[in-house]
Amino acid sequence: MSWMFHCPLIIVACLRFTSADTPANCTYEDAHGRWMFHIGDYKSKCPENLNSKQSVVISLLYPDIAIDASGNRGHWTLIYNQGFEVTINHRKWLVIFAYKPTGEFNCHKSMPMWTHDTLIRQWKCFVAEKIGANDKFQTNKLFGSKSFGRNLYHINPSFVDKINKHQKSWRAEIYPELSKYTIDELRNRAGGVKSMVTRPSVLNRKTPSKELISLTKNLPLEFDWTSPPDGSRSPVTPIRNQGVCGSCYAFASAAALEARIRLVSNFSEQPILSPQAVVDCSPYSEGCNGGFPFLIAGKYGEDFGFVSERCDPYTGKDTKKCNVSKNCTRYYTTDYSYIGGYYGATNEKLMQLELVSNGPFPIGFEVYDDFQFYREGIYHHTTVQNDQYNFNPFELTNHAVLLVGYGVDKLSGEPYWKVKNSWGAEWGEQGYFRIRRGTDECGVESLGVRFDPAVLLYGAETWRTTTTIIKKVQVFINSSLPKIFNTHWPDTISNSVLWERTNQLLIEEEISKGRWKWIGHTLRKSSNCIMRQALTWNPEGKRRR
Repeated sequence: MSWMFHCPLIIVACLRFTSADTPANCTYEDAHGRWMFHIGDYKSKCPENLNSKQSVVISLLYPDIAIDASGNRGHWTLIYNQGFEVTINHRKWLVIFAYKPTGEFNCHKSMPMWTHDTLIRQWKCFVAEKIGANDKFQTNKLFGSKSFGRNLYHINPSFVDKINKHQKSWRAEIYPELSKYTIDELRNRAGGVKSMVTRPSVLNRKTPSKELISLTKNLPLEFDWTSPPDGSRSPVTPIRNQGVCGSCYAFASAAALEARIRLVSNFSEQPILSPQAVVDCSPYSEGCNGGFPFLIAGKYGEDFGFVSERCDPYTGKDTKKCNVSKNCTRYYTTDYSYIGGYYGATNEKLMQLELVSNGPFPIGFEVYDDFQFYREGIYHHTTVQNDQYNFNPFELTNHAVLLVGYGVDKLSGEPYWKVKNSWGAEWGEQGYFRIRRGTDECGVESLGVRFDPAVLLYGAETWRTTTTIIKKVQVFINSSLPKIFNTHWPDTISNSVLWERTNQLLIEEEISKGRWKWIGHTLRKSSNCIMRQALTWNPEGKRRR
């Protein structure tokens, strides 16, 4: 069986098809069990009637263990209620639960998707089905619920008054500009019409262990990346406005990568990344109708990479076509996961530790209609009803934002998270908001995503995605690695040997356990494409810690 090499850059430049948010509303138990994966040849768009040439059985066990028929062990995670990802035997499988445009879905079958090797990016198409499960489709009544067309949203002042009378933790205020938007546009701004799905129950949520509590007891009582306590530069980029496009997931993911690139490069790299390119090009989201940071900051960032804002300026519209030039510099991510390792493992302490140690990261939370009017204070959902409507026109959406800090209110003693929104600097606390911490308010402690920026640094120079990177890495290997590891390296080294040797060092030196990870160097090969993933060192040739 031959395995073709394909460059993801070419794939994303040619088309865009979408896979999340979908109408699927599946649970952990739906994914848990034995799955059959049918594998076929690579296609730029995987067909529904796949010509299967190989099959693999993978068992998904509690809480995140994956085992194949050969006994290889890996890991998996549910992706909210949309699907799951499995990494096993050096291969990644992204399963998106089967769905139809009419709102029907099947939690025991997958859409046709890509699988690729984690080392050298051999791409294939596949479909999957849960063994022994029914294949009936269900209907999600919330998905794509009633459209209100061009009906403008009418602000109800009494609703805002009732919010403020009901509680004193935060203050609501009328934003006159909201009356310029239709109800559908405001729903898009809050996450997208297609994100109107019920949050799946978390059966396997972790509680902080004694070791974690001990590890985090010395964390500062408050921390804010917009104003670092040591007086250093803030890696958080300026507030932006997504408008009425449901692109919050793209803004949150891009902002997180912008901040983490600044931190890991010591500000030698300061890109402003393009959310529009994600909206236009990502096969893992729904354009202006929503998406999830796990699939964008994580998988899209690793598979395709982000481009700069100047490469594809933001328009706030879903063009349905990817127009990004192949000459644009791409910024990649790697080693992505939900905080804690899998969906359901996230908790307050782990979020604090990740935030302080590695920088801002994207989170998701449920947006209710009262949140639209937030002005200041520590937000929590009030349950106050808007008497203007005998229904809730917003229903429930999932909104992606950027976590930048935490603290405790000096007057009330209430703990909070500080979060960067993408609704402009005129909204909230100069574009930010605070939300109750430690109680998973509106699901804010359920969807945190961590990742590493894939940045290749040598002194003040950054080498980007070019074929000459091989020669640059060879120079470094021959001059620096023997001194660090007392290891003999050949004068010349091939792509495959380069990966094999750096991967070997990861194991032997246990570099991955350090605070600053030596990610290694994953090289993607095709006829005209070599892409770097991550290898970070300092000018003295010493490992970062």
